[in-house]
Amino acid sequence: MGIGHNMSVSNMSYCLTGVHAMLNKTFGVLAVAGFSFETILTQQPQNEKVLKHTQEKKMALCETCGSFLVANDPAERTQSHVTGKQHIGYGMVWDFVNEFKNFILQVAKEKAREEERLARKKEAEEQRKQQEKEKEKENESRGRGIAHLLIWSLTVF
Repeated sequence: MGIGHNMSVSNMSYCLTGVHAMLNKTFGVLAVAGFSFETILTQQPQNEKVLKHTQEKKMALCETCGSFLVANDPAERTQSHVTGKQHIGYGMVWDFVNEFKNFILQVAKEKAREEERLARKKEAEEQRKQQEKEKEKENESRGRGIAHLLIWSLTVF
């Protein structure tokens, strides 16, 4: 339902005429004061500009919870923010994240150390096997040499 739903056409025209007369009177007074119709519609009053300028404050971002804080706020207001539920909650979350990150790094370091230890152990085992094979070959060649000597000596004598 609109504003003029229950009004008759004559009542509406009477109201509109009254509004029109008030606007004409207001703009007439403003014109006498040196304001034009365009100036009134397009520009903000000077006191509103000053009000906006004084209301703009330098803001700072809380590194813990991400809240915007007014820079150079009184200490009691800053203290009230720091002891607030949101700030404390985000602080707890960040503490957990940092602890978890450190835990993951510690586990990764331990795993890397264990893999390095196993790699060294495997390399040492391979070297040991290689040395055993070399000793066996050396022993075989010595054993053949003695056997050949023995056979030669039996055939010669």
